[in-house]
Amino acid sequence: MYYIYFVYVAILASLILYEFYNKNQPRCWAVMVLLSPVTTPYFFLKSRKESGIILFLIFLSIFSAVVVGEFFLYSNYMEKNKYSHLPSVTRYMIRLAEELKLSTTKLDHALVKLENLSKVESRIHEIKNTIESIDHLRDIMSENQRAIQALAKYTSDYKSFFDRRDLTWVFNIQKFYQNRNVTQHHKSLQKYLDSF
Repeated sequence: MYYIYFVYVAILASLILYEFYNKNQPRCWAVMVLLSPVTTPYFFLKSRKESGIILFLIFLSIFSAVVVGEFFLYSNYMEKNKYSHLPSVTRYMIRLAEELKLSTTKLDHALVKLENLSKVESRIHEIKNTIESIDHLRDIMSENQRAIQALAKYTSDYKSFFDRRDLTWVFNIQKFYQNRNVTQHHKSLQKYLDSF
């Protein structure tokens, strides 16, 4: 944080010091700018009455760019470290849950695409696309199954940790994917794809 801001303030205070040294203005104004850069327009307007507004507009545009840059850097930093306060076991579990969510979403989109392809009249080109889509869907489905198994294994391996931390959402995810209806759905989908 404040990577750009401190450099900007130091350069601004140096320029003000140089400007005031040449114009025989009080040197303490540069210290005021260093401590509070927001006061810079006041000193610009006080020292240069005729061209102070131009310097004020330049300061305002650069200061706005610095604030936006700092906000951007800070939001990126917070996004990267949003789970840093959690234990590594919980962070890995969150990553597994995200991977599972992504693979399930991918599977759903592929199933919708297959359903749309099967509605099209049967022409050679569409049949070829359907067969290629089914091969792709098999890969996505096996990836989804691997993600489910990895999450279930990780949850059962660290069951005592999740119990101690009262992280019931972990067990809810595991229960959902090990539910009889969900497993039956995956098996029936696998049989449907194998029939091609």
